[in-house]
Order: sequence, then C-alpha cells, then structure tokens
Amino acid sequence: MVTVDNLLKTPQLKELKVAAGHDGLHRQVKSVSVMDAPDSYKWLKGGEFILSSGFLFGGDAWQVEHFVENLIEAGSSAFGIKTKRFLDKLPEAVIKTANKHNFTIIEIPYHFGWSEIIRTFYELSKAAPAAYEYTESENTSSAADNREGIYQKFITEITSRTITPEKIRRFEQFRKPDKPVYTGMLLIKSADLTETCRSISGLLNSGRLSNKARTEKHIVENIPLNEAAVMLEVYPKQGVSAEEWQFMFYEEAETHICGAENVVVSMGKLYSELSGIAASFEQAETAYEIGRKLWKDKNCYFYPLVSVYDIQRRADPAGIDLSYINMLDGGKAKFEFDGIETLEAYIECGGYKKAAQKLFLHENTLRYRIQKISDFIHLDLSDSVICGTLIAQIKFWRLKK
Repeated sequence: MVTVDNLLKTPQLKELKVAAGHDGLHRQVKSVSVMDAPDSYKWLKGGEFILSSGFLFGGDAWQVEHFVENLIEAGSSAFGIKTKRFLDKLPEAVIKTANKHNFTIIEIPYHFGWSEIIRTFYELSKAAPAAYEYTESENTSSAADNREGIYQKFITEITSRTITPEKIRRFEQFRKPDKPVYTGMLLIKSADLTETCRSISGLLNSGRLSNKARTEKHIVENIPLNEAAVMLEVYPKQGVSAEEWQFMFYEEAETHICGAENVVVSMGKLYSELSGIAASFEQAETAYEIGRKLWKDKNCYFYPLVSVYDIQRRADPAGIDLSYINMLDGGKAKFEFDGIETLEAYIECGGYKKAAQKLFLHENTLRYRIQKISDFIHLDLSDSVICGTLIAQIKFWRLKK
C-alpha cells in the first residue's frame, strides 16, 4: 500500500512541500490523476492523488475552495498544485478546510513535471504489498482469519475519509451481524494510549454496561501519535435503546476517568445502520473540538450534548445577543476578577459550594462576587431560566471568540 507520506519521502519528490493537512499523510494513494477541468471530480472513485496547474480556477479563490471540498467529498487522498503559475498562493479558507478534514494539499514547484510524480507512484506500487480488500465473495476461512485486519482497514478508511458507500456496503456483507447491532465511533487522546484503551475495555465489560448490551470493540491506534479510533459494536439486550446505552456509557466513562491527566474520550452517536459510521467519527472529532473549547476541565465529550453548539457554530452566531456577556468581559478591570469564568462556574456547578471549590475560593468570597455580577448586569442569578440563558450565551461567546 502506498501512502501520501511514502511518496513525499522519496528522493525524487523531495522538492514537494506540504501546505496543509499534515494529519492526512497516512492516506492511501490508489492512483495519480491530472485534472484541469472544473467538473472532473465527478468521475473520481476515491483514493486519487490529484495534480493540477491551477488553470481551471481562473484566479478565483472560491473556485479553489469549492474544488477541494469536492475532492474531500469524493474521498481523494491528496491534492497537488503548482502555486506559482496560475495561482499565486493558496487561500486561507482552503488551508483551513484541508486542515479540518485532514486532507493533504501539496505545493509543487513550477518546473516539476507530472510524469516524475506518476512514475514514482507506480514504482512504489510495484514494491509495496497489496492492501487486503474485502469483497462480497470473501465469506471464506481466509476472510475469517483476516477478520481483525479487515476491521483495521475499514476503520483506517473511516479516519482517513476515504470510505465510500460502496465500501460500507461490502463491509456489511462481510460482517453479516446475526442480530441487531448499534455501531459508532470513539476517539481517544491520551499520553498513555495503551493504558487508556485498556481502561475503556474494562469499562465496556463492567457489570452495569454489560447488563444492558454485549459490546465488541476494534481499535486503530496512533492516528496520529497518541490517538486511537475505536469502532464499537453494541448488541443490545431486549428493550435497550441506543440512546439509553450511550448515555450510560458517557456517565460511566466520565466518572471512571474524571480528573485523569492528558486523557480525553469523545464519542459520536450510535447508529442502527452501518451507513452512519462515517458521520459518527466526524461527530466524535467535533465533540472533542467543541468540548475542549467549552469545558476544558472535562475528560469526556459526547456529541448529542454539544450538537446544539455545533449547529449554531456552522450557522451565523452574529445574530445571538451577547450583550450581557460582553458587559462582563469589559468589566474585568471594575471587578478585579474574571466575571465570565466566575458566573460560568457558579451556573455549571449548580451552586456556591462546588463552584467555590472549583475556583479555589472561599464560599463567602464567591457569594460576594456573584452578587456583584448580579448588580452589574441587573439580573436575578437565582432565577434558573436566566441562568440557563446566560450559560448558553457564555458558550456561544467562547465559540465566537
């Protein structure tokens, strides 16, 4: 199997430079194609390393972004472009999109010929061992012997975003579950990945969870270093819904690893159809991204609990009235303490005692500060409706910030 990283490490291609998507270098390259027509992405099959001079964009930054989004959607492995010919430099929006989706964009020198890249790929292809492909007909002992390897390959295709509906269909033909199953993805980030994966395994087999469902897990570690993607297959017992099991797992995981240093577990939704597996992985990534911005002191993030912020983030947050939070932000000098952080802890902890402990304050000091905040913004902070509104505004303010 040839990856983007394999290609770039060859002496022949040492002049090529990664401009974005460093975390996508592990993607498999199945072919190399040259494209200079704006709609050529329509015929992609997945796994292509696309080369372009940039002529098709006509100097329009939006066209570049649109083209890259289509390459990502089609499951391409990377995009190489000559940036000093028809396009002076890559637009910032394109770099941001590529980094978000772990999609590698490579800058190619003006003098570099396409044939050198194509020849290097085919030389590597001849030397590299072929990747194991699952097909509809592979219901043999050979496939059974390679079962975990097939799962590993499937998960890698999910995390590298090279998965396609056809590959999912073939995998489901191979898997053939004998009873109803919920499937979803976990993303684990840990300084001690092996130990954390072992802890999660023990948690899944614990009495409370195992009484509700039998769970199988398949793990691919180091995506990249100190990360693991975990595919869960949850076989529920009678009457247990995906939501019930998942909220229970979240509760157990949060309790089990609460306070652990350098350990984060994020989770996408469980789906009754395997077609939701790619969405579950993206949700796990989104849960991590949003969770770390809004609740840095937590170890577990669950997409259904952050989805409201994800939807608002992808819409236009400019329409949300954040005047109270902006008042607090501007009043730091007046308070001589962080009013937003204080109010956030008070609301999230549900009262003075836990909030004071979290902020390392005496309870009376916190009471004084909350009263001062209440007087400043002219709102009754003992009103649960007002507090609910304010905590939502604080979270949207943090995302916007």
